[in-house]
Amino acid sequence: MPDGIRAMSRTGQHPARAVTCPHCGAHDRAPCTTPSRRHQLTENPVHHARISAWVIATAVCPACQVAPGTPCRVGGRAIPEPHPQRVQEAEVTT
Repeated sequence: MPDGIRAMSRTGQHPARAVTCPHCGAHDRAPCTTPSRRHQLTENPVHHARISAWVIATAVCPACQVAPGTPCRVGGRAIPEPHPQRVQEAEVTT
């Protein structure tokens, strides 16, 4: 696991904050925001898309065997969401 991501998990923040949020554009380590970018999220502090991006960036997928940084694949084609097994793998390694 990259050192920056490992460090985020030690701070008590969701480790997905180590990557840029593809949904709201929040930079790495910055909190996700509302669409207007005026308010930080409070109820669910990390967008689902950011968690998916973090999973893809950090874990090998046990289902399709792709390396970190590569989207999961089914039948040789990339799929938009990581396999559930990959999500579990990312959560275990942090």
